[in-house]
Amino acid sequence: MDPVAQFAFGGAVPITLGTNQPEYRPLPALLFPDGRVLTEWTFTEEERAAVARGENLRLWTLTFGQPFQPVSLQVTDEKIA
Repeated sequence: MDPVAQFAFGGAVPITLGTNQPEYRPLPALLFPDGRVLTEWTFTEEERAAVARGENLRLWTLTFGQPFQPVSLQVTDEKIA
């Protein structure tokens, strides 16, 4: 999967997460005034085929021992920009 570049939307400001963390790829995101952060991802053709075959999408959440943060996964073709 590859992250999708983000543009201002609904009061959100485009940011890039991980820019000063060389162990991570920079991640484009939208930061909303209420603190929500949105990232969007595209699937490769191979990943799309795997999902169509019934394979699962797995989410790893790295909490580093801190309280778990709520997450929400969606599948959508809604355009936000």
